[in-house]
Amino acid sequence: MDGLERDCGGARRDLGGGRARSLADAAIARPTTWFHAGIAACASLALLVGTPAHAETEDGAGRAKGSHLPGKQVAGRKKPAQAAAPAAPPAQSEPAAAATVSRAWSAGPSTTSAPAAGGAMSPEVAKMIKFAAFDKLSMKGWITTVPPAAESIFQDPNGLRTALAEYGIGYVAYSTNTFTANMLNNAPPKPQTYQGQIPTTYSFSEVTLSYDLGRVGLTGGQLSVGAMLTGTTWEPLGPSGAKFANLYYFQSLLDDTVQLQAGVFYNAQNYLGLLVAASMATGPQALVPYELGLSRQGVPAPGANLMINLPYNFYNKAGVQRSISPDGADIEQQANPIGLGFSSPDAKALFIDEFGYKTFSSPTQGSVWVRAGGMYNTSPYFDFSAGRKTDTNWGFYAAADVQISQISSAPYEAYQGYYVGGFYMTSDPNKNMYQNYYEGRIYGMGIIPGRPMDQTALILGYTTLSKSALDFQAALTGIRPFGDYASVTVSNSFRLNPGVYLMLGTSYNVHPSATPRLRNSLNFMASLTTAF
Repeated sequence: MDGLERDCGGARRDLGGGRARSLADAAIARPTTWFHAGIAACASLALLVGTPAHAETEDGAGRAKGSHLPGKQVAGRKKPAQAAAPAAPPAQSEPAAAATVSRAWSAGPSTTSAPAAGGAMSPEVAKMIKFAAFDKLSMKGWITTVPPAAESIFQDPNGLRTALAEYGIGYVAYSTNTFTANMLNNAPPKPQTYQGQIPTTYSFSEVTLSYDLGRVGLTGGQLSVGAMLTGTTWEPLGPSGAKFANLYYFQSLLDDTVQLQAGVFYNAQNYLGLLVAASMATGPQALVPYELGLSRQGVPAPGANLMINLPYNFYNKAGVQRSISPDGADIEQQANPIGLGFSSPDAKALFIDEFGYKTFSSPTQGSVWVRAGGMYNTSPYFDFSAGRKTDTNWGFYAAADVQISQISSAPYEAYQGYYVGGFYMTSDPNKNMYQNYYEGRIYGMGIIPGRPMDQTALILGYTTLSKSALDFQAALTGIRPFGDYASVTVSNSFRLNPGVYLMLGTSYNVHPSATPRLRNSLNFMASLTTAF
């Protein structure tokens, strides 16, 4: 959607992610964009010198190899009861072992015990046990799946992960670089009001180090600190530049039944599940949660979350964070340039609670994730009906993702198959430009023969704008914006190599810009996600 601005008694607030920055910030954006372009080039070079993914994951007939090697347990859920272990398969090569285990990144783990070859532990199983130890040191607390060590370009570069693990230190490093362009070329280049109106790039990179506090007697505790670098050619997607991504303490209690997270972080990775299959490699996003002040990539905020894993795969997660400035991401950036600020203009407490049910794929069942929640912001927001700022803002959401078929019954390929999902969110119509968001999605994991880790998706999105906001905008400018926005997106995320995903897609957008009224667009999208 467009980066729409509105004038509220002199205070400008961008509801699409921040209005245009100053010339100084724009100057920062250019070198950081080139820096990310360099990252993308390095990742492409890694594809040329690395082992092709199909060589690692297919047999001679082009079929995906069966594997029963251990995957990474997604943080935030206790493992379900183990299924009966099948007979051990023939031993695989080490590259094949790494590839098959890394499939759990997108779909959650299996629960079957690791097999042994001929009654003794095979080299590939020993390697994956080593990698599982790395993953235990990885950052915790996310609902979005953190890429495991096996699913990274360098895995254990020159023994770096091994050396750090000896001191209880783990790390996650990844980068996402996107390109969007309207192929119909039917919109003026200025002013740019939506992503892709002219060719648009956005880059985000993050490195986070985590330390196991069990080394100092605090069993189940972890301290994480991370930095990020963003760059874009369209500033409403920003802010651009370098800052802290997170600095937080995580504590697991009672065998992961209770999990506490406190510090500075972005909560978009901790709630809702907007990303398709909860994978960082894919996924559109709604604007409504960010209108309500939820922290996201580029704009972290201090807060605390408490998650309780209940019996029968239910959970409840509740949190409080300092809201992102209700006047927009640009005001937040000015008040919080290094990412660790505890205050921002007019920003008060944002409360969020999510109740859900979540299971992972196994040979006997498909994955199911159903959740619903609410957000309540105590910050003063501009009220369109009153013509001034008034206290509080609110929103509710409900979502579901259900696996409806399985292609393979092998424990570590149980995630392969077809899924359906949906998302709905509504917000206070007097405080928010984007009032309702609806999404339906059908997607497949590993449905293309010989491509066991690819994800194919069809996504329908529909957003309605608040009547109060439309009336206010029409009275202010004499032009009534479009009252809705719709999109149809078809995409495929190609797993090119361990830790390298290329998403290609097209999106047809009805009313891509609320104001000015521009023609429908057909956007080409490309996104390269790499984990290091």
